[in-house]
Amino acid sequence: MANVIIKAAKDNSKNRRFKARGELIAKRKAEAKELEIADAEKRKTDAGIEGVSDGVAKAILSPAAPKDTSPPAEPKDDAMHHKVNHAHQRRPDKKWS
Repeated sequence: MANVIIKAAKDNSKNRRFKARGELIAKRKAEAKELEIADAEKRKTDAGIEGVSDGVAKAILSPAAPKDTSPPAEPKDDAMHHKVNHAHQRRPDKKWS
């Protein structure tokens, strides 16, 4: 005689694959987080700052942004950079008002 397996209505093949995929993704995320923590600890030991907090280590190990050493921009005294009243395009008598 054949064995009959009765499964719950929500336990179909699609849901089983979805659940298995979710477990796989969660496992990969956990492994990636462990590797990230191990890498951070390795960078701390390489820099010789084992006992400091994570915030201090981040401040020490992150590259500094380059300072902007370019001279400040001079204000342009050109007709193209003046504010223009465009009303004169519609009514010439408003040109300078």
